[in-house]
Amino acid sequence: MAIMAYLVLGIYTIALLYITIYCVMQFKLLYHYKKGADIPLGKKVTSTQQEGSMVLAGSDNTLIVSSEEEMEEWPFVTVQLPIYNEKYVAARLVDAVCAMDYPKEKMKIMLSTFQQGAPKDKTHQYYSLLPRDPDWFRDVGKHVHQLVLPRPFNSHFSIRAAYDVIYHIPDLLNLILFPHYQGHAPVNACVEYIGYIRRFTLLNWWHNHDSETINDLLTSKRSFYLLPLQLNGDAQIQFHSPFDNMHEVIEFVMASFAHHAGKDAVLVIKNHPLDMGLENYRKFIRQLEYDFGLKGRVIFLESGSLTALLEMASGTVTVNSTAGGLALEYDCPTKTLSDPIYNLPGLTFQGELDMFWENAEKPEQELYQCYRNTVIHTTQINGGLYCRRGIEILVQNACPILEAEKSPLEQLL
Repeated sequence: MAIMAYLVLGIYTIALLYITIYCVMQFKLLYHYKKGADIPLGKKVTSTQQEGSMVLAGSDNTLIVSSEEEMEEWPFVTVQLPIYNEKYVAARLVDAVCAMDYPKEKMKIMLSTFQQGAPKDKTHQYYSLLPRDPDWFRDVGKHVHQLVLPRPFNSHFSIRAAYDVIYHIPDLLNLILFPHYQGHAPVNACVEYIGYIRRFTLLNWWHNHDSETINDLLTSKRSFYLLPLQLNGDAQIQFHSPFDNMHEVIEFVMASFAHHAGKDAVLVIKNHPLDMGLENYRKFIRQLEYDFGLKGRVIFLESGSLTALLEMASGTVTVNSTAGGLALEYDCPTKTLSDPIYNLPGLTFQGELDMFWENAEKPEQELYQCYRNTVIHTTQINGGLYCRRGIEILVQNACPILEAEKSPLEQLL
């Protein structure tokens, strides 16, 4: 009991120290705000500045304010407001942003919001401004500027893991202070970490076993279809699909495969590489094998090369995973069970899943290249958040886009 008491006390002390440091940082922000909040427009802050100029941001931490004439030269900016289950503060947040002392004609507000428990109707399926017309991609894709090769950088897993652990330390207090709090994740961080530790300790054994299984399958030349699983807690599943979890997806696909696929075909179900290991998919699939009469025709993989499978697969079935986009790149016939941005005539199979098994068609590679170039040009930014070089690259590439009056996509529409 003494060891447990010291352990709880240690965790509690670390959490309090973390919160104290966070509060000190907030007081620092408040100090700088109060220090510069009373400087009126046009007031000269220092005597060393050029004649007639107004300070907007000084190296000595003074607040710098431009004249009204100089404000006309200010860049166009985008203010992004991600909101989750905050309907009671959303209006105040938008009002606060609108009240900022910045030219309204040079500012755009982007509000990204999810509401837990929102109905899964078609209004929640597709948010992108990208048109759904393949002819638009064919036309625009040919005129998109030559893509610049991304600048590489290394983002070590250990650093990302450390950030994640530090971020979740205060969550321990939620169990005491806010026992009924419900976040967006299906489980708390402690349960998640335990699942990862258990799964990753077995991953080396699984990797060797799965590599042999994949090699035997590819050598046998048997026709097989691939179902890459996604994470149950991802917004892709919770908000952008007709399914609540992967169990529903697996059962739906296996039922269709049993009744409509060729008798010699094999279904390969591959787990997500970041799955927590809390769900026993293997046991669930074995039971469905028995129920649907598919014994010996379903392979479950915890690991293995996705690209090696895509190169030889007769088709890929996915809800809306990025693995579907990779399947298109590898010229693999693809069927989506939801409505991702790549679900276009000419790229993915547009019929029902029951017909896909015997009528799958390869994607049009010319259309895919136009689609890929357009999506990269209009929606992707090279950079990262977990290393200095990645952040520098991200800032350099993001600033011109955020300061532009129109986004790259809006310029093409």
